[in-house]
Amino acid sequence: MITPEALTAWYRKGYTVFPLRIDLENGKKVIRNSFRWKDAELDEGKAITLLKPDHNAVAVLTGPKYNLFVLDLDNKPDPENELENTLAEYGVFIGSDVPMVSTPSGGAHYYFAWPSGITGSTTREGIVRNLDIRGAGGLVFAPPTLIDGRQYKFRIKPNGHLPEVPNSLVRLINDHTTAAKGLVASASTEDRYKYVYHAVRFLQGVKLSYDEWVQ
Repeated sequence: MITPEALTAWYRKGYTVFPLRIDLENGKKVIRNSFRWKDAELDEGKAITLLKPDHNAVAVLTGPKYNLFVLDLDNKPDPENELENTLAEYGVFIGSDVPMVSTPSGGAHYYFAWPSGITGSTTREGIVRNLDIRGAGGLVFAPPTLIDGRQYKFRIKPNGHLPEVPNSLVRLINDHTTAAKGLVASASTEDRYKYVYHAVRFLQGVKLSYDEWVQ
């Protein structure tokens, strides 16, 4: 159960959070919550009034409004070492001062201040294999969230100051959220089929709305 004190602790650190319930169904997280958080103005008092006895999770809101950008690294099979190779290619190094939460699945959430220079979608899955980002309109689950007996835990706690997103990581994200779109959009009608491979790589793992698919 999430307590009012748990929510207060997050607000005192400068984050915007709210409580909810998460269940696992067939290994997938299912949110049991009707609160329309994207349209709401949240503060500590509002978050506490939303609290119910069956809530087991805390959601932290991300985006420029909250000065929070989260890098989400999964721990799923990566037989071609795509994530490791891509991070090495761009020279991405995550310092020991970056707040980090370990997830029940063995992944990690890294907390950064909102970056300048990010283009394209800032909340997306599948930037490369096992690398997602949470920005505008996004959220992450955070301690003391407990799902099916497994807890989100701080490995490196926030100290009141969020580090900047490394320039190398900004380049990686921009290349993988805008480059494929640009290739296809700028190609002539005759040449567009040449970029099918790039388009498929861009779309792999991406969750799009109906309107985005049509576009």
